[in-house]
Amino acid sequence: MRAITINQYGDTNVFQAEEMPVPAINADQLLVKIHASSLNPKDIMQRKGAFYDPLPAVLHSDFAGTVEAVGDSASDFKVGDKVYGCAGGIAGQQGSLADFIAVDAVQVAKMPANMDFVHAAALPLVAITAWEGLIDKAQVKSGDKVLVHGGTGGVGHIALQLAKTKGAVVSTTVGEDTVAAIASTLGANNVFNYKSVNVTDYVNEFTEGNGFDIVFDPVGGSNFANSVEAARFNGHVISTQMFGEFNLEAAASKALSLDLVLMLIPLIHGKGRAHHGEILKNITKLVEADLVKPLLHKEVFNFSNVGLAHQALENGKVTGKLVLINDSWE
Repeated sequence: MRAITINQYGDTNVFQAEEMPVPAINADQLLVKIHASSLNPKDIMQRKGAFYDPLPAVLHSDFAGTVEAVGDSASDFKVGDKVYGCAGGIAGQQGSLADFIAVDAVQVAKMPANMDFVHAAALPLVAITAWEGLIDKAQVKSGDKVLVHGGTGGVGHIALQLAKTKGAVVSTTVGEDTVAAIASTLGANNVFNYKSVNVTDYVNEFTEGNGFDIVFDPVGGSNFANSVEAARFNGHVISTQMFGEFNLEAAASKALSLDLVLMLIPLIHGKGRAHHGEILKNITKLVEADLVKPLLHKEVFNFSNVGLAHQALENGKVTGKLVLINDSWE
């Protein structure tokens, strides 16, 4: 099979096409023919060597494709099923920039019937992350006032839709006025540009000055302080980017519940992989009910120009998710 590999860490020129053996599967696995993958920030970090993955490496974890072979114990699937998932691409495991991937059957779900491979490939990592934060940890419910930072970003645009499915009143930040309408079409009740509206103003306008019940922060860094300021007393802050040193004094003074989400744990350590599959089954139902839909960047790339895709995301001009098509199957 063809795979796109890196043999050294570095810039977007390190990718190269190579021939590799089709992976073997065990009794609990599926062999999936990959039609599309999507790009996440963690893929850029890996390309640059942040996780010290063994080299050579096949990156990317999101995929959508068709089942080519089924292990003896993977009875929920059959050859030809259209599936999607997030697997491999880290800790020495082959990723999805290849013609085929061997994946634990519990990690994947059947694709929504109303969705093609390109749209399905955009969902797994961001949908799992949003679900783990809002539903598993914060237990968002009807009537909650929820703030989602980055409502047209990869994780953010799914998080705001998930919160809406639970009956929450959702406010979201965007970085450009030109994408505010997109966040509204995804279901956000209130949309504002964080560059022109300060935290005090939007807390006063949308929560009567009380603060949000739940703040979902996939941005991290200096934005964590904004999340703490925006939360109500005894509120809930969820972060996917708590890497570095943070002062928690302000969070403590509000008695906030702070939850951290790292959906890569099952991929790296093998623990909790079945839960990822269960989440995706729920996402399939929501997509088929027209309650959740992925937001795709205007340009779709091919595996053969993955470097250009990485560069586009690094340039910071991507709205929604950036998807790549396996040009072996065009």
